[in-house]
Amino acid sequence: MSGPLLRAPPLWVTSALYYGAWFLCVGLAALGRPWLAAASHAAFGLWVVACAPHPRAHLRRALRWAAAGYLLDSALVALGLLRFPPHAAALAPSPLWMVSLWFTFGALLSGPLRALLRRPALAAALGAAGGPLSYLGGARTGAMEVLWATPWAALALGGVWAGVLWAAAARARREEGGA
Repeated sequence: MSGPLLRAPPLWVTSALYYGAWFLCVGLAALGRPWLAAASHAAFGLWVVACAPHPRAHLRRALRWAAAGYLLDSALVALGLLRFPPHAAALAPSPLWMVSLWFTFGALLSGPLRALLRRPALAAALGAAGGPLSYLGGARTGAMEVLWATPWAALALGGVWAGVLWAAAARARREEGGA
């Protein structure tokens, strides 16, 4: 595949669709429908991949994000920060619907949001704010539990996400020959 399979919409449309897909995924997970949650969000991620200029390379990057996210969330479970309901345990300790969120996030960072990775400090700041909001928002729906007190959980998750996006920006710069 040398070009996009589908035409990409403007970034604001993709962003709005992402948030809608996120709420749908987390809501379905909270309702005890983890497979449907994973399928809905993975379908959105595949659409993002299909709109990419180089879909195969884009797919590989999104799959790497999914694997890294699985490992990161599994570590957060092992550290006692997160817990998922028993019905979500298809890929215990981190459920498949969480992996689908990571897949789509990776697809967005590999494509429509790639420019963000050219600004490591901004990427880290957005990760420090957005990461905790995502997890705490998921916990508010009942899709997961955050087991630490909210301020400590927010600090820990903010630090993790700032580091993840800072590292992603560093890798992107190396891939583009900029560092």
